Amino acid sequence: MNPTRPRRFVPGPLILPFLLPALGCATASRVELLSFADPHFPERYSFTPEQCAQWTDAGGDLHVAASAMRLGNEGDGRAISQLLHIHVFWRPLPGKTPSNRTATDAVLRYVVQSPEGTFVYAGTGFVWTRKPRFGPFQVDLERAELRLVASTPGAEDLLGEMRITGRFYPANDPAAAVGMIRSAEEADDAAR
Repeated sequence: MNPTRPRRFVPGPLILPFLLPALGCATASRVELLSFADPHFPERYSFTPEQCAQWTDAGGDLHVAASAMRLGNEGDGRAISQLLHIHVFWRPLPGKTPSNRTATDAVLRYVVQSPEGTFVYAGTGFVWTRKPRFGPFQVDLERAELRLVASTPGAEDLLGEMRITGRFYPANDPAAAVGMIRSAEEADDAAR
């Protein structure tokens, strides 16, 4: 190294974990759905949440909420809104909690609102949480099984039973999380 030449700062891989929260949920979080509307030909869907936030209630339960909005496939400007609420009742300890395909630690509600109607799916799943030494809080939805529990009368269910997985980097924003959870509850009430 030449001592007369000034050192130039080059951002390295250690900087990325600090930038993720500033970039927002949409840059890293992702949800994958496997729909069994036709059991012989399952279809895969995915979405990237535009907003996701976490909140820990008074009992110590973790709530993660994510939302996304997109335009319909026909390009006619019709919006489709998606809300996902994950309520984690207990947190497994990596290396100490045995892995079991039937283990569940979370209840999920997934709400899809479209011009055709409102659809509410619910079920259970398994979630890992981790806060690395450097980087944002991470929530991994390893797997969940959801089914339709409510819908607008006369609306045809397009997703059917589904499996859902995902990874989230939620902001620690209780107000945003509670707002999304309330929106999901209101949609659920309206569909019943």
